[in-house]
Amino acid sequence: MDGTIHTLLRLSRGIDAMNYRFGVIANYLVLFSALLSAANAGFRYGINGLIELSREFHFLAGIQDLIRWYGNNSNAFLEAQWYMFAGMVLFGAAWTLAMLKHLAKGGASSVTFYETTGWRGVMETDAGSPLPEKFPSIPGSVFPLYHVLADSGEFAGGDVLASDSSDALKVEALAMRRDRHRALILANLTDEPQRVNVRGFAKSVRVRWLDETNAREAMIHPEQFRAGRGDRVMAANDALPLTLPPCALARLDVED
Repeated sequence: MDGTIHTLLRLSRGIDAMNYRFGVIANYLVLFSALLSAANAGFRYGINGLIELSREFHFLAGIQDLIRWYGNNSNAFLEAQWYMFAGMVLFGAAWTLAMLKHLAKGGASSVTFYETTGWRGVMETDAGSPLPEKFPSIPGSVFPLYHVLADSGEFAGGDVLASDSSDALKVEALAMRRDRHRALILANLTDEPQRVNVRGFAKSVRVRWLDETNAREAMIHPEQFRAGRGDRVMAANDALPLTLPPCALARLDVED
C-alpha cells in the first residue's frame, strides 16, 4: 500500500510541475498575442487620424514614414499573432500527450478528456470563438490535441509500451503497439527546440511532425494531414536523432 501511495504522489507532483510550466508559458503567449492584436487594431483604425496630424503638425512628419513601414510589414504582424495562437493550442496537444502517458503508466484503463466543441473541446464550432479577442480560432477546425487523441485511438485494444525520458519536464513520450504496428509519439513541453536521441525503438521510422509550420493545415484539413506518411529517418549510432521545434509533436511509426 505504501508503495502505491508513493507512486501516486510522484505522479501527482509530476502533473503539477507540468501544469505550472504550461500555465506560465501559455499566459505569456496570451498576453503578447492580445497586446499585438490591440496594437494592430489601434494602428489600423487610427491611421487616418495619424496622417492628418502629420500634415497639420510638421514636427510629426516622421509618422508618415512609420505608416509606410507598418504598411510594408503589417502581414508580418498578423502572422506573428497566428504563430502565438498556434503555440497556445500546440501546448494543449503536448500537455494531453503527457497526461495520457502518465495516466497509462499509473494504471488507468480509460480516460475522458475535454468537451466536444468550443474552447474547452477538441474542435471549434462552426460559428467560431464567442470571444475572439481572448481566444482566436478557426471556425469549424479541429484543435491540435485532436490529433493526439486520434493517434492514441488507433491503438485502442493494444498495449502501452514502457518509455522513459531523461528530462520529462522538457520532452515526454508515449509508446504504443497494436498487432505488428508500433508508434512512439514525442512531445516538446517547452518553448525552445529540444534535441532528442530515441534509443531502443527501431532502426528506421516514418516521422510525422505537428508544429507551428503546419498546425494551421492540420487544424483545417485534419484527414489530409493524417493521411501523410511523414519523413523517413534512419538510426545513427543506435539512436534516432531528432530535433523537436517548440511545443511540437512527432509521431514515429514502424511496422514489425
